[in-house]
Amino acid sequence: MSATHTWNDAATANGAPADNKGQVVPTSAVLKGDGSTTLTFVITGATGNRGNDAPLAGLEGGKLTLTVQSDSATPSGTTRINVACGTAGQPAIPSRVATSIRSPSFVLTLSF
Repeated sequence: MSATHTWNDAATANGAPADNKGQVVPTSAVLKGDGSTTLTFVITGATGNRGNDAPLAGLEGGKLTLTVQSDSATPSGTTRINVACGTAGQPAIPSRVATSIRSPSFVLTLSF
């Protein structure tokens, strides 16, 4: 599993750091007992990728790209639901994507 974060043009024009202030992306990854993983990306605030405790300005944003691979023991033909749920000071609205696994060695890249 790997992840990247890139700023949109508005954030870049307003000085968002290209290197995400040297922060690791994602901020944390926790493998849960049910086989799922919780990823946390801290974008703003004192420890966020935006830097200098800066909030996002109007139209600022970016793209998170996740590259994941199913467990090698997953049978071919299995369908898994990938759930992405983000919050930005508002209630979270999850996005669900059904993924059919045809080969456990398949690598999937998702961009949000």
